[in-house]
Amino acid sequence: MKLMASNYLAQLYWGKDPNQTLMFGEKALEMAQKQQNNEQLSYAYLNLCQGYLYKDDYAEALDFGLKCLELRQQSDDLPALAFILRTIGWLYYDMENSDLSLKYHKESLKLYEQLEEIDRIGNALNGLGLVYMQKENYQTALSYLERALEIEESSKNDHRVSVVLSNMGACYQKLGSNQQAIDYLRRSLVLNQRFDDMDLFSESLNRMANAFLDLKNYEEAQILLDSASRIINSATLADKKVLMMENLQAQSILYAAQQNYKKSLDAIQEYTDLRESILSEEKSYALMELRVGYEKQRREAEIQLLEQEKQLSNIRRNMLIGGLVGLLLVVLLIVGRLRSSYRKNKLILETKQALTDAELEKSKLTQEQLKNELEFKNKELTTFGMHIAQKNELFNEFIQSLAQIEKADFDKSHVDAAVKSFKHRLDINQDLEEFYTHTELVHQDFLFKLSEKFPDLTDHDKKLSSQIRLNLSNKEIAALNNVSLKSVEVGRSRLRKKMDIDSTVNFSEFLQNI
Repeated sequence: MKLMASNYLAQLYWGKDPNQTLMFGEKALEMAQKQQNNEQLSYAYLNLCQGYLYKDDYAEALDFGLKCLELRQQSDDLPALAFILRTIGWLYYDMENSDLSLKYHKESLKLYEQLEEIDRIGNALNGLGLVYMQKENYQTALSYLERALEIEESSKNDHRVSVVLSNMGACYQKLGSNQQAIDYLRRSLVLNQRFDDMDLFSESLNRMANAFLDLKNYEEAQILLDSASRIINSATLADKKVLMMENLQAQSILYAAQQNYKKSLDAIQEYTDLRESILSEEKSYALMELRVGYEKQRREAEIQLLEQEKQLSNIRRNMLIGGLVGLLLVVLLIVGRLRSSYRKNKLILETKQALTDAELEKSKLTQEQLKNELEFKNKELTTFGMHIAQKNELFNEFIQSLAQIEKADFDKSHVDAAVKSFKHRLDINQDLEEFYTHTELVHQDFLFKLSEKFPDLTDHDKKLSSQIRLNLSNKEIAALNNVSLKSVEVGRSRLRKKMDIDSTVNFSEFLQNI
């Protein structure tokens, strides 16, 4: 309970009394470390970061800020992580390291957008606008500030609106739109009267004075700068030193324009001294680290030089030779492996190609053999059909001979002849059945495809199709089936209609292509 209370009290003094913030922050830090409470430890680090930041001790502020960031990166508290990222962004902004400030502000904005915290998004956009102003990229800065203003106005947060309006006024002044800058700054001052924010009020006065300086209205600029200076010196402000620096910088420009060069020089000197007082501790800390590191490296180098002076040349030479030999061996090993791999791959490809070629040749021979067998069977069928047709033709001749016998001449020999004719007719029918059976066996695939394509065909249609496919003439088909030529012609015509084949199409070739 005391731990949380200490962190809460430290936060209450942010921007008001950094010494109180540091006192309560140190108490919270000690308790959090004893209790191993990482959540409260991160808040203690944050409070100490804020305390040192308001005291312009950037080195200490950055140290505690980065410790807080490390803890919060290990937790799932995204709002807390976004806040410390934004705090470090402001720290780097005050240190005038705009690149790092931009990095942390962008990471903070990304998290707030992910969390959909509209108020925080507006604040982050305003921060990015100020960073781009510090980078002197005023158009980009203005685009971020306009987005921030839209959010703050929709949220009806008048204090935040006043802050953004002041920043936009400063941006327009840098772009040379001084009258527009004055309009925005006046709007900010009017809104700010409700909140009594003296930091923002004096900052807006300084900025408006700069706009009047650009317009060469030195009298108005003097009034504004004097007003701002009185507020800064009389009030307890969080950014008192920074605001006074801005005021002194504008005063030096004003005095120079009025040709009062002594006062201008005094203002510049006072500005420089104040700036050095803000950054001197951080600079001293950085210089001390650099100096200690440099001295340590120099002394170690001197000791090594004394101990190894005689051997250094030989060691370097041997290391160089060893390195070259090692490099050569590595290169040779790599080249050897690449060659071996290339040969293996080539052999594998050649073997695969040979197998493929062999398979293709085998397939080609098999297809050729099947084609020859099919042609032989077709010829065999054709011959067999012709044989039957000839026998049927002889049968017809016997029938005609029998018809010519007169009743008066009828005797036993005539009967014997008729019997023989009928026996012959039975033999022909048997041959015909064998022909049909043989045809079905040979043309099994054709008959299957034919039935699939034309399912309404009768068995007679299929037999006729097989005989037409063998390229038999109508006369040969009539003799083969022991029917009239007219019957064959009618059958072919009906078959064409069933298959929807035009009369100009070669019927035999059409069936051979099925």
